[in-house]
Amino acid sequence: MRLLDGYNLTVGAVLAMAAEIFHQYGAVLATFLIFNIIDWITGTCKARFSGRESSVCGLKGICKKLGYWVLIFVAFMTGQNLMIMGDEMGVGFAAAEYIGWLTLTMLVVNEARSITENLVQMGVKVPSVLIRGLAIAQKELEDIQEDEENNSEAIDRGSL
Repeated sequence: MRLLDGYNLTVGAVLAMAAEIFHQYGAVLATFLIFNIIDWITGTCKARFSGRESSVCGLKGICKKLGYWVLIFVAFMTGQNLMIMGDEMGVGFAAAEYIGWLTLTMLVVNEARSITENLVQMGVKVPSVLIRGLAIAQKELEDIQEDEENNSEAIDRGSL
């Protein structure tokens, strides 16, 4: 019971801190949190239906979701700090504002796709427009990421 109390206290403190830091992004972060929970539940149901339920897999899933939140924190804080440092140095890092948003958008789409895949594997009829829409969104985001990687490589080579 004490372990559970400690866990609840830790999670509560982390969520309170995140709410303070990310208050302006509340609705989007709440959506992502809800998607995390739904994905974990549908993944657990899928595993149970297929006879592959495992506490180790469940724990890995929870750790993975916590890792997503670390990524979001790192992405938003990096973007904000780059903008602040850029202003101080007179360097234009205005695009850094989008580091966090693109990271969060990619993770939201990934969670939504995972939820729909879990539901399909459980036999739920998911509208094809949702499946295709999410696939298109993921492709667009991957294209943006690929363009950024190509631009970075060009800058590294000095050809931009």
